[in-house]
Amino acid sequence: MPQSLENFAQLASHHTNVQLAKMFNVTTRTITVWRTRYNIPAPIHSVRPDEATLQKLLLLHNDRAIANMFHVKTRSVSSWREHYKLPPCPIKKYRSRVYTLNERFFSVIDSPEKAYILGLFAADAWVGTDKRTIALALHPQDIHILESIKEHLGSTAPILTRSRRSGFNPNGVMATIWFCSKAMIDDLAQWHIVPNKSLVLRYPTLPEIMERHYIRGLIDGDGNINARNFSLIGTTAVLEGTQQAILRHTHCRLAWSPCGPTQRIVGYRRDRKVLHWLYDTSPLHLHRKYQKYLDHWH
Repeated sequence: MPQSLENFAQLASHHTNVQLAKMFNVTTRTITVWRTRYNIPAPIHSVRPDEATLQKLLLLHNDRAIANMFHVKTRSVSSWREHYKLPPCPIKKYRSRVYTLNERFFSVIDSPEKAYILGLFAADAWVGTDKRTIALALHPQDIHILESIKEHLGSTAPILTRSRRSGFNPNGVMATIWFCSKAMIDDLAQWHIVPNKSLVLRYPTLPEIMERHYIRGLIDGDGNINARNFSLIGTTAVLEGTQQAILRHTHCRLAWSPCGPTQRIVGYRRDRKVLHWLYDTSPLHLHRKYQKYLDHWH
C-alpha cells in the first residue's frame, strides 16, 4: 500500500498504471487494486500520441521501443497503431549480441588454425535447422581445444557442461559451446557444413597447404588412433576426398573398411608417414590423440 494516500491520488491523476508501477516498484495489477480500493479513476488525458507523431516514430522504432518512451506496455502501442491503421516499423531490430564473436572467421580458410577448426567443426559440430545456431560438443577432457577455439573465434561465450549420451561418452557429460550467427552459418555452408551434415558432408576445396590441418581436425573429431592402426569414419564423399589428399601428400593409400552403417578408411604401420604429416609441428590438436601418436607412432 502507498505510504501517503494523498500523494498517490495526486500522482494517479496524471500518470498511467505502468508509470505508477515503476514509481512504487510494484506490478500494474497492484496499482489497479489501489485505484479500485481508494476510488481513484484513471487519468482523463490519454498518453496516446497523435497520428502524425506516432507515424514519425514508427519510421525508426519498433513497438517495444515506443512503449519504453511512453512508459506503457507494448500491446498499448499495438492498439494505437490499429486505431490509426498504421503498419509496424519496417526496420527489423534484433537483440544486440550478448557474447563477442568473429562472425566471418570461416569466410576464407587462410591459416592452419582456421583449417583445423573447420575440420573439427565438420566432424563434431551441430548446425541448427534455424540456420542461426551452431554447437560444438566434446568430451570434458578435451575442453582445452574449446578454449583455443573460443580464443581464435574472438568469442566470450561460456563453455557449458551438459548431459548428452553417446557411444563415445556413455556417461553422458559433454563440454559444449554455442555460437549464434547467421553470417557464420552461411560461411560454413560453402564448406558443406549444414544441418544434418552427417548425411551430405563433402570434402571441401582448400589450398593444398591447408589440407593436413583440415584432415587433422577430422581425425581429432571422428577418428581413432591406437597401437595397431588409425582410422577415420564419415560420409563416402569426405573419405574419398581425404584418401586422395593423403595419397597426394604422402603417397600412402589408406584401406577401406566397413564400419556398420558408415564407411571408414584405415591406416596401418606401413602408413605411419600419414600421422607424421598430420601431427608433426601441428599448431592445434587434441592432447589425448597427439599423445597416442607420440606413444605408438612417433
